[in-house]
Order: sequence, then structure tokens, then C-alpha cells
Amino acid sequence: MLLIVSLAVPVAAIPPPDTSWNPPSETPSVKSGEPSGTPSITIPTQNVYYEYGGENWKEVYGAVSGNIAFWVQYGPAWGLKSAVYLGNTVRTAIYNDQYQYLYWVEIYPDGKWRYWGLGYHNSGWIMRYRFLGDAPGWHKIFIYGSKSGYSNPIWVYVWSNSPSPGPQPQPTPTPQPSSLSLNAWMTKTTYYVGESIDMYYSVNMPATVKITTYTPYGSQIISKYVGSGTHYQHIGTAGSITGWRQVKVEAWSNGQHRVVWLNYNVQYPYQYEEPNPPPIPEEQPPIPPW
Repeated sequence: MLLIVSLAVPVAAIPPPDTSWNPPSETPSVKSGEPSGTPSITIPTQNVYYEYGGENWKEVYGAVSGNIAFWVQYGPAWGLKSAVYLGNTVRTAIYNDQYQYLYWVEIYPDGKWRYWGLGYHNSGWIMRYRFLGDAPGWHKIFIYGSKSGYSNPIWVYVWSNSPSPGPQPQPTPTPQPSSLSLNAWMTKTTYYVGESIDMYYSVNMPATVKITTYTPYGSQIISKYVGSGTHYQHIGTAGSITGWRQVKVEAWSNGQHRVVWLNYNVQYPYQYEEPNPPPIPEEQPPIPPW
């Protein structure tokens, strides 16, 4: 599963992925370590993918269908298969060959496939997305580009349980707050066309958070379950239509619902800023997050 969710285009716009089920013959163990920089593997240009053997990756021909290259972290190296424990994450690396809209397309162990929109991206390396192990078993993941089509797949095995560390001292339970609080703020008020739009929000207890961004191109929804604390969120890229945008941040927990409205302005460099944001709309009845 992808951590960031952005449903902006109907699923009918994405052709079905290759659902053939041919996971690696050996189930990898979870490996520690952290790779640095971008993958050192040469980007496939002639239907090449890479197969793990021992401590090295070798070229195998006949697998890549598009011009987007996709890798996953495996300990201190980058490769095409990896493993995590249930609930943990692992880094991915995408090489995008041209400016286009990208999707994360994932086939789950039950054979069903799901997709998440990643927004528009320029050509080059994209290192911000992480795989979340939310179901035990093999996961087959692709990147789909609106112009380039499907990337090579990566495979990630999700183990049900992590090794037991043995008896541990039990911490004293911390009393949980009874009333849900929600705060949210943009990283700045004005973004130039093409800039990354980012925000932070905080909740005082575990909650389902829904972020709806209203733009001239339509609405974009990001929804996730988070723990208490402050969280960073990338919500998109400033489009070419200037003016004010609105962001509605909602949180649900223990039958409680909270709403915060935010505004930000999009303009070209050296353009005079529009003086006033749009008015906050009247509150609507709470909508369940499912």
C-alpha cells in the first residue's frame, strides 16, 4: 500500500496491469541497512530487468514494458524485490522518463489490484514514496505513467510478525485525551506555479484524517489513519491557473469530528498577490470517513 493517497482520475482511465502471478521463487527475509542516493543500476532501456542472486543483481532480458524504471530498497541496496514486517514501510525509487501524471498500481496477495494517483511529475528521480506492508504475503507493484504506460514491477513480501525481542519492561500507560483536537497549517501562504504544495497537521489521538483540496482542476482527496502527533503532508503541485485555493482538513476519532479550513494562493513570480482569500464555506454535516 502507498502511504500518500490521491484519487483524482477515475479508475477507468488506467488500463489493467499484468496480473500474472509469478513472484520470486525464494521468499526474502527482512534485511537491515539503508541505501544512499539513487540506484546504481543502469536504467533499463532495452527490455531489461534485474534479478537478485547472492549479493549481486544481474541483467535479465524481456521484462520491462515501458520507459519508467522502478526499484525498492532491500537493506543497503536497491533492487526489484524486498521484504517488510506487517505495518512497516520500505523506500522506493522511481525514474520518470518525461513529464506526466503517475499512478501507483498494486496487486495484493488476494489478486485484487488498487491504484493511487501520485500527481504530475517532471522527468528524473522520484524518491519520496514508501511502500506500506498492510497485508501479509507477496505484493506486486507498478508505476503507471499517463504517457509512458507501465513500469517494470517490483515485488515486496510482507511478513506477519516481527521477531520477538524477548521480555521487555512494560511502560506505564499514558492517559489518553477524551476530546479530539485538530490543528493544520500550510508551509506558506503563496506558492509559485510549479512549486510543491505542502502542509502540516496535528491530532492529539489516533484518528482518520481526510484532506480535500479544491482547485480549478477539481478536488483531490487524501485519506489516512494516523497516530497522535504532528504529521507532514504533500498535497500536490501548484498548477498554471493562478488564484486562491481552499483546503478542508477533517479528523474522526471516537465518534468525534473536527474540521479546519486553510487557504493558499497560486501565482507566477512577480505577479501581484490577490488581496483576499475566498470565504470559508458554511459547515456541512459530518461525513463518515469510509
